[in-house]
Amino acid sequence: MRIIVGAALLALMACSGERQNDNTDANVSAETAVCPPGVSVVDAWTRPARAGQPVSAAYVTLCNGGDADALVGISSVGGPAASAIEMHLSAMSDGVMSMKQVERIDLPANARTTFEPGGAHIMLIGVEREIASGAAPTFKLEFENAEPIHWAFEVRSEDDADDGHSHH
Repeated sequence: MRIIVGAALLALMACSGERQNDNTDANVSAETAVCPPGVSVVDAWTRPARAGQPVSAAYVTLCNGGDADALVGISSVGGPAASAIEMHLSAMSDGVMSMKQVERIDLPANARTTFEPGGAHIMLIGVEREIASGAAPTFKLEFENAEPIHWAFEVRSEDDADDGHSHH
């Protein structure tokens, strides 16, 4: 089963036209920004997925207007969207894309941190219910210091994400 899921993850990345993030040390895109106090969501989206699909991915841009913090957990609100929801980092090495699960993503003070195709992302493993266009699955984002945020993620195809909706 792990081999099938691993192959599906790599196929998902290869078919999506993802690019490697320039910030290879942390593999998280972060830029200095003026943000409101605390941590806020700037943009959040997920790919459409069928119930029973082995994997899908979600992306978010967080703006941290306070002291350094970290995203330490993500869960589904209103029933499980997937059997497991994990934070992953992607990296290109010798022409091969790989990814690894991480327990936290640091959020620098006064900066936007972007989860995007080819970089840090939220992996939905074992999709349990359909995630269709027009839906807005809600996820709970948990932080080391800031209060949790419940946020409805827009469902977009990869093409929609490239037309300016991604706000990167």
